[in-house]
Amino acid sequence: ISFNIINLLNGFLNTQLNCKFSKSKLYNNIIPKNEIENSKLSLRKNIFSILSPLAFIAVKSISNANAAEYYLIEPTKEFKDEEERVLNYKKQQLKIRKDWDVVIEKLIKAEQPAEIESNIKSLTSILKALGDIPSGVKRTELVKTCRSKKFNGKKIKSNWTTDVEIAYQALIQTFNRLLSPDNAGSVLRL
Repeated sequence: ISFNIINLLNGFLNTQLNCKFSKSKLYNNIIPKNEIENSKLSLRKNIFSILSPLAFIAVKSISNANAAEYYLIEPTKEFKDEEERVLNYKKQQLKIRKDWDVVIEKLIKAEQPAEIESNIKSLTSILKALGDIPSGVKRTELVKTCRSKKFNGKKIKSNWTTDVEIAYQALIQTFNRLLSPDNAGSVLRL
């Protein structure tokens, strides 16, 4: 609305200035053209400096009136649907995390090489099936858990066999691929 007012005034000024100069000195070719442009520019600047605050006040009062009309008392259907999707996603992530934590606990308690290997393979299969890392799972925690099973001080434990090491390396490779967005598509090929 304020821009329309300014455009109307601008057109009016052009008309008035052209008329003023054509009837006076311009008609006699005494006033140079750039002097006419300078006077038009200074007149426009003066009018815009007066009208700009008024236009701002008009726009601000219109936007305040519109804000009062569009204030929502209750959330929209789209908002409620989005909240429901977020809640479902959080529940799903909690369920996945519980499954992950159960397998981690089994891995911590496992003593036989076959148990350790099957638990590590279970973690790898969870990662592959999910195609993502469960929320809250950190690589450092996973590595610490596995290394506590692997090492006794600086020596490798006897229950950490070659098959367990192969399963562990596959788990870490899968985890790393999921961390890197460039390699995310190659997880399913393993």
